[in-house]
Amino acid sequence: MKKFAKFITSILAVTLITPATFATQTTLTAQDYANYLIEALGVTSVQYAIIKDGDIITSAATGMDSASSQTSTELMYGIGSISKVYTTASIMKLVDLGLIDLDKPVTTYVDDFKMADDRYKDITVKMLLNHSSGLMEGSLSNTVLYADNDTQYTDNLLERLSTQRLNTAPGEVCVYNNGGFSLAEIVIERVSGLSYTEFLETYITQPLGLENTVTPQSEFDVENLVNISTYQGQIIQDAPVETLNAIGTGGIYSTAEDLCLFVDAFFLNDEFLTQQAIDLTTTPQYQTGLWGTDKMAFEYGLGWDEIELYPFNEQDIQVLSKSGDTLTYSSALLVAPQYDIAVAVLATGGNSTFNTSFAGQMLIDELIKDGVMEQPAYELGYEVAEMVTIPDELLVNSGLYGNILGAFIYELNPEGTLDIYLNDEFIDTFYHQGDGKFVDKYGSQLLEFEALENGHNYAKVNVTVNTGLMPVLSTNYYGQQLEEKEISDEVKAAWEARYNKTYYLLNEKYTSFIYTSGIPAAMLYGQSPVEGYCGQLEIINENTLYSNLAIPGMYSRDGIDLHFYNVDGVEFLMSGSSIYGDESFVNPLKYGTYEIAEDGYAKHFSVDEDMTVSIDMIGNGIFALYDLDGICIYNSILEPNKPLEIQAGSMLVFAGDIGTSYIVE
Repeated sequence: MKKFAKFITSILAVTLITPATFATQTTLTAQDYANYLIEALGVTSVQYAIIKDGDIITSAATGMDSASSQTSTELMYGIGSISKVYTTASIMKLVDLGLIDLDKPVTTYVDDFKMADDRYKDITVKMLLNHSSGLMEGSLSNTVLYADNDTQYTDNLLERLSTQRLNTAPGEVCVYNNGGFSLAEIVIERVSGLSYTEFLETYITQPLGLENTVTPQSEFDVENLVNISTYQGQIIQDAPVETLNAIGTGGIYSTAEDLCLFVDAFFLNDEFLTQQAIDLTTTPQYQTGLWGTDKMAFEYGLGWDEIELYPFNEQDIQVLSKSGDTLTYSSALLVAPQYDIAVAVLATGGNSTFNTSFAGQMLIDELIKDGVMEQPAYELGYEVAEMVTIPDELLVNSGLYGNILGAFIYELNPEGTLDIYLNDEFIDTFYHQGDGKFVDKYGSQLLEFEALENGHNYAKVNVTVNTGLMPVLSTNYYGQQLEEKEISDEVKAAWEARYNKTYYLLNEKYTSFIYTSGIPAAMLYGQSPVEGYCGQLEIINENTLYSNLAIPGMYSRDGIDLHFYNVDGVEFLMSGSSIYGDESFVNPLKYGTYEIAEDGYAKHFSVDEDMTVSIDMIGNGIFALYDLDGICIYNSILEPNKPLEIQAGSMLVFAGDIGTSYIVE
């Protein structure tokens, strides 16, 4: 499944190669680094802080809050997945109070938690926090909204889970999962008798004096939130705030200073958590089940992404890290408990890799200044030597590899090249260096193939992301080889009839960010070169696709099964809790009156000729316009109503409450 506009990715992510490391100039300051992020890397605003021995020693902010004003240290940012550390702290608080046993099943505390897979009874509370639960709940449908704290995501979570299967057996493998932390949020509420926001206020924010840490359910002035970019980052304006309503997963707002104060208390305030609880969160949870032998990225603790961050681990300094990305915010939190120091970076207009790199550089500088760390001797990248021929035993690694981004064709050629394609689009070439090691032409990525004990073959990628500050080096299992599966001619014909068709989203709430992320639609691309698959999804029957990937770490995260069904000759697609309809839901736009019907479905319109329209909306809703490339160029939730000059080939969407009407003139 992909958005209407093709999403073509490189082998891992944006890999930045800079001629020299900017931060090797020893006279540079944190402010210099922040300016560098904005001027060289395109970040819109950044806020950062350092806490040491219990005191905030650095706190600053730079960049634009909106088109006309600067950000500040008092404005709150969405912290994204750093919220998971707060969920972990809340669970551990209840453990310390004797109210939760991490090794007991979730059903002990949430007796109405059920799934369409009996293995759910084996999911423990600890598994929710270390990503080993096997849950597939990856949909954030109706969750990321403009200035709307609708709670339906968590309100309906148990109902959604009741119809889902597990992707892997509980404890079998650690694969990043958002749904586990939302289920942990429910555990906290059931055990404590408080809403999750009330629990945070009672046990964390108020006792620790965190006055600038809130959730979408808190009472606070939204003017204290930093402004966000809109229209895929093309325009900066005073837009409604991003509200991520999966609070335990990623919905908390905070400042860099408050993050530092929180994590300082997490590790050093013995009235907050016991040492036993703290130690549990920093143990190597990633070794639960399937894992490789090399140091990998995302070596999970409880709630933490990394418990031994590079390059600190090479000098026997334990640094824990957690980062987060929402649609508009990015965040990073690093802590070195043995030296009582932590760094937080929050930003808009960038990504969490930039934040981690900046935070890491500040931490390195501080530890070097204290004489407990030497300047790291980075080995950036890999030597690109003359390619060598590929032996026959390696050629068997050619084939289809799936991950959360799609299905990649790996084509190994005997003379020494590995060509990679996504949806028939060429992505990259790697060159065999001998011993089964392949590097890209820049020497920034090294790829190997590895079979794990579950019998599956994986592509493993070592990548260097050099922002100019602290390099971010990581090793990930990037793709799982998909083995051919025989299917009947009838099943094959059913899927061939769907390839290259577009299905249009019908039931997303009108305040959703999805409407400004591109045309709310999805397409099934052409037939997979390996029989039995549609993209990276396994064909189960003529109407069902399963996400059966089990990639340790990150790249099979939040999988979703797809189910197609037919009602009165109209085909629908169910993806998580999202409902899509076939092309019969798209009608030519004409002047007149339209109304959201009793089913609540959004209305999609094609525009066959250039036209200018004025739209009068009566009721709650939005209308959004998309250009020929599927990019949102107007959304009524973001801008005042105005006449729209529409080019032929564009699309228009109406979404709103039942009964909302639109008069098109």
